[in-house]
Amino acid sequence: MTGLPAWTPPPAPETKKVQPQPIAAIEQAAREAAEQHDPLKTDDAVHGDVVNGFSVEPPKKASGDARFAIKYNPNRHQSIAERIEKLLALSPEVKGFLRAGKPMQIGRVADIHDHASYERTGTIELSEPMLYREIEVGFVFFVLKEITEGRGAAKHVVGYEWQQMPRPPKSVAETIIQERVGKWNFRPLAGVLSAPSVKRGTDGRPISVTAPGYDPDTGVYSEFSAAEFVTIGAIPDGVDFAAAQSALHDLRELIAPTPYYDPDDPERIGDTFSHSVGISKIMTTTLRSGFGNAPMHATSGASGAGKSIADGTAIMVANGEPMSPMDWATRADKQELIIDSALISSRNIWSFNNVKQGVKIGNEPDLNTVITEPSKEVRVFYAQGFKGCATGLVTILMNGVGLQIVGEVARRTLFAHIRQRHSGSWYDPRALAKRDRPRFVRACHVITRAYANARAIRKAYEAGEAWATAERLERFGAADAAWTRVAMLRGYEGFGGWVIMVREPIVWLGMPDPCETTFRLRTGNSEVTTVGGALIMIHDVFGDDGFTTGQLIERMQLMTNGGTMAGDSFPPKSVAAHPALIDAILAWVPHENRRSLHHYKQSLGMRLGVLGADRSEMRELEVIRIGETRDKSAIFRVQRRTAGIG
Repeated sequence: MTGLPAWTPPPAPETKKVQPQPIAAIEQAAREAAEQHDPLKTDDAVHGDVVNGFSVEPPKKASGDARFAIKYNPNRHQSIAERIEKLLALSPEVKGFLRAGKPMQIGRVADIHDHASYERTGTIELSEPMLYREIEVGFVFFVLKEITEGRGAAKHVVGYEWQQMPRPPKSVAETIIQERVGKWNFRPLAGVLSAPSVKRGTDGRPISVTAPGYDPDTGVYSEFSAAEFVTIGAIPDGVDFAAAQSALHDLRELIAPTPYYDPDDPERIGDTFSHSVGISKIMTTTLRSGFGNAPMHATSGASGAGKSIADGTAIMVANGEPMSPMDWATRADKQELIIDSALISSRNIWSFNNVKQGVKIGNEPDLNTVITEPSKEVRVFYAQGFKGCATGLVTILMNGVGLQIVGEVARRTLFAHIRQRHSGSWYDPRALAKRDRPRFVRACHVITRAYANARAIRKAYEAGEAWATAERLERFGAADAAWTRVAMLRGYEGFGGWVIMVREPIVWLGMPDPCETTFRLRTGNSEVTTVGGALIMIHDVFGDDGFTTGQLIERMQLMTNGGTMAGDSFPPKSVAAHPALIDAILAWVPHENRRSLHHYKQSLGMRLGVLGADRSEMRELEVIRIGETRDKSAIFRVQRRTAGIG
């Protein structure tokens, strides 16, 4: 063909060439450059670019690329993976945290209630695919390539250049998840809440948390709409007694449809101890980050009385959506699995709904631990062991027909009674709670903060400070008329933060003491009395020297074969079947040593000689671990309790 211009190849892309250098020198230069631009080195970068988005290293900044530029050297794979993990841990977009020794990500968890699907805020284990997607979004990788000239034997290196990789290496996510176990930099997560809660200020008073996100002071992550709860931020610092009374009126509106009553005074009109438990249930679930552990809230009543609705109302205020109830398992191993799963997933409200009639709740060591301890060891399968998991944000609700609370849990439970609901005008408080949720959350904040002001003024008055005038005492509810109700309360040790933020404010406002239901439960609890007698007997047998689980089993086997634990010192008629003591000991036994005790308890039963113990004496007894034998067997001793009823 003629008339066409001769074809010429397009010009080659311009490539920056450098003189050949030894690989060690190039690595040193790359390391120095990385340290110079490391965003973790300077406070400005950490509190600026990293928090508001991923910071950018030159030359990508001019192009508007909001990703970190990683100069990837396979020989520095571990250090690069650690750096990426640190940056992800600081990123508000990733929402990566550490819970029960696992890297977790905040997300929306599917839930089903009454055949309808909902979503709640919770934690999802951070898997390799999830982490890889975050790395793809936040990082661009460059790899060092050789620049060569010539072909065949004449081919030689004339320089090096950083070329962008099409995708990050998948091995980075794998390294972070699998090889950095126990070394993760993710922030610890105490729990997840779906409503504005409170935390303690420097002076000990509660402060309303009005901004969603992670709070490093408490380790709590909150997810809610700040615009929806704008009235929380408008609560004045000087909120007073009249405001608290108005807030209590709002909460009464939520419990009004529920027919609470006092079984010891069924004809009583007005507030009963059960009504106070209903108010406590709402305040406890809503103000959860303001204090540590809280007692369990249990409700008993006839079928169709509205027990589930009462619990669901408190859940709606705190969560904004219904939550599916949890199963109550009678098998100890299954119950442990349910509890551990709920803890790892950061489920902050546990609703055990319609517990089977006839089942006695109270001798489960795992349940006791969640109620009373700041953390619980949960089984971590990939690590072949146990990790501590925070329990301080868990509120346990339980209801059932003829619900029976016994044993140790009876000392840690508020117990409400509901009578059969009469036909007639009635409204569903759950719908009201959902519609006016900001009003009810605000009411909880107002009550606890107003009471904190009253405490501060009363303390100043008793210290003789001039500013605590009679007018201020009256306005803030710190005068004798209101304060005497709080001063006369019986001790309820073990839940100090909850007592100050929930129990005392309720009584301060004129309602009955919700903890009176606990005292009644304990007084009529034959299980607790029985275990107290068993503890006295075991102390008489083993003394202060203590005993191992093997020695206790040996004594029980003698009893099962027709004898008594202490030979002829106890008559045969004093032998009684009772499982609570073994559970008290199980709470201290390492998990790997529990199987033999569980097997003995389930196969042979537990027959213990029981003395007629005085109740006041038995309440002061406990089983403690005092050491171990040479073969690592735990040694226990029965001694007087040192911390009251908590």
